[in-house]
Amino acid sequence: MRRPACSRCNRDPSTTVTDPSTRSRSPTSKPCGAARRRPEPKFRQAVSHAFNRDAVRKAVYFNTGELTTGTHSPKLTEFNINDTGQQLYRQWRDAYVAYDPEKAKLLLDEIGVKDTNGDGVRELPNGKKLQLCVEYAADMSEEHVSKDNQLVADLKAVGLSMTRTPSRRRATATAGRPAP
Repeated sequence: MRRPACSRCNRDPSTTVTDPSTRSRSPTSKPCGAARRRPEPKFRQAVSHAFNRDAVRKAVYFNTGELTTGTHSPKLTEFNINDTGQQLYRQWRDAYVAYDPEKAKLLLDEIGVKDTNGDGVRELPNGKKLQLCVEYAADMSEEHVSKDNQLVADLKAVGLSMTRTPSRRRATATAGRPAP
């Protein structure tokens, strides 16, 4: 029996393991209507290259901090034991961090995520509509709203459509404890 389309974005949940629409950019985000699966690595790399982190750093963080793909803190013991740990941190931090929309488009083309109907939005290799969804806590800070808005705009520039959907969970919920 086929599951109904996602109520948030109307996306068809019948996807395959390599279907890049089954997971959004954040481990706290849920794929719309489908079980969590790891997407094609080139899809994740394309999304990473499409995101203008420097614009966020300037607009939100007043040009402070370092550009990163979201690795662990550089203060973790494992990264500070020796030079190898520090090199590993830099390698992970810098992997796919460069803002390069053209490279993002090429990576998407390589995996068959192309705009086949000419509407400016890319479709999956099987021709189905590709719609990314990111859930966010309705009470999240303006900082996070700004970052998400930048991501949505950057992805649109490379032909990916992303919707932001508020959830009932609270941004202030403590890790390990469900939000009321």
